[in-house]
Amino acid sequence: MAFVSSRSGTPQIYVLDIESDHAERLTFNGRYNTQPGWSPKGDKIAYSGMNGGRHNIYLIGLDGKDPVQLTRNGGDNESPSWSPDGSLIVFSSTREGPSRIYVMTSYGTDQRRLFAISGEQTNPRWSPSGLNYK
Repeated sequence: MAFVSSRSGTPQIYVLDIESDHAERLTFNGRYNTQPGWSPKGDKIAYSGMNGGRHNIYLIGLDGKDPVQLTRNGGDNESPSWSPDGSLIVFSSTREGPSRIYVMTSYGTDQRRLFAISGEQTNPRWSPSGLNYK
């Protein structure tokens, strides 16, 4: 289980092994890391981290080493959610003003807005695979 705790003084991401009840801190870069989301394979976590006064989406492995910044240079980018096959990440961003929903590859490339409707769009979540809507 991934969770956020301020036990170190600032919000950071931790991983809890349910069987042993052992929690380990995963993020050390930045002073404000929240909104963890597991990749479908369970080998990476996408999260929102604040750096330089702006939130951006980062990707980190379970070893906690070398987080990769996927978004940059524009607004706040938050609430990452993985596609069921792990190839895409949906997120919200204020890069064009109001919060809108964007999608990118899991490498951070091909970032694009999905749609713009009145109001703000925040906290996207990908539907699980295998759902059969009629």
